[in-house]
Amino acid sequence: SNEMSDYLPPINFPSGVVISSFGTGYYHVGIISSTGYLFTWGSNANGKLGLGHVNKIGDGVSEMGDYLQSVNVGSGRSVVQFQGGNSHSCVILDNFNVKCFGLNDQGQLGYGDTLARGNLANQMSDYLPYVNLGSGLTAQSLHIGQGHSCVVLNDNSFKCFADNANGKLGIGSVLDQGDGSNEM
Repeated sequence: SNEMSDYLPPINFPSGVVISSFGTGYYHVGIISSTGYLFTWGSNANGKLGLGHVNKIGDGVSEMGDYLQSVNVGSGRSVVQFQGGNSHSCVILDNFNVKCFGLNDQGQLGYGDTLARGNLANQMSDYLPYVNLGSGLTAQSLHIGQGHSCVVLNDNSFKCFADNANGKLGIGSVLDQGDGSNEM
């Protein structure tokens, strides 16, 4: 009792931030401000918050409000969509390219390897590459699962990559995609 209704405190965001949209993942949340800044908090296992470290955010004093850091997705870039999976996150940027960060043990980041990103300094911003979706293709929307990522593309096609248990990627096999070279 006394935890809901007027007793439930609002989430404290940085001063002046107006929320445009938000997305959630497994134990983490991200909001996009009206100016395209991404702010993330919650569990940060494997760097899925994209902050260059693995510390949890939001469970201690001096972590929310004006202390909340924005995720650096690249010079001059802003975020239009955020989605989280179990241990990774992806964003669509204002140029309709995709960047992903966090755990990458099955290729869920879509970079053709299994290296985690976002958990160390100098892995975000312009250091973080775009996901290669194919020639002339850009992202329209993201749909992230526990260990896989799917993107609706500008030609109305749909591509998925990473964990392919039970054939969930829909590619006619059960082999993971995106964890090796020449798979994206």
